[in-house]
Amino acid sequence: MARYVVKCEECGNEFKVELFGKNKTREWLLQRNYWICESCKADNKIIQDFGEEKGKKIIAILRKLLKGIDYEYATYSVWTKKGYRVYFNDYKGRRIFMFDIQNNIYMGAKNEERYKQIEEIWKIAEK
Repeated sequence: MARYVVKCEECGNEFKVELFGKNKTREWLLQRNYWICESCKADNKIIQDFGEEKGKKIIAILRKLLKGIDYEYATYSVWTKKGYRVYFNDYKGRRIFMFDIQNNIYMGAKNEERYKQIEEIWKIAEK
């Protein structure tokens, strides 16, 4: 196993991946794969679920939140089995903070500016 830093094909952000196998196989994957970060996958899911207009507003706020995080290679992802949860993780998958769009739940370190942005997302989702 080896860790590599790759560039997202959609947004251009760098993120880390872990590849297994022989060196030749890993090099082939690095050159030929279409790499998409977790944040872009989550963006596509949000637009699909909330519609184009609401989705783009929510994504703009999520991107602001992501820029405010001090962790290197941080991403966010969406999980929809219990509510509509958005997880912000560092590159190892450890959770930084989480909130639920539908049920107005926030779990993470207290940060007033971050909480105000999350409240904006809740207001957009309610409309």
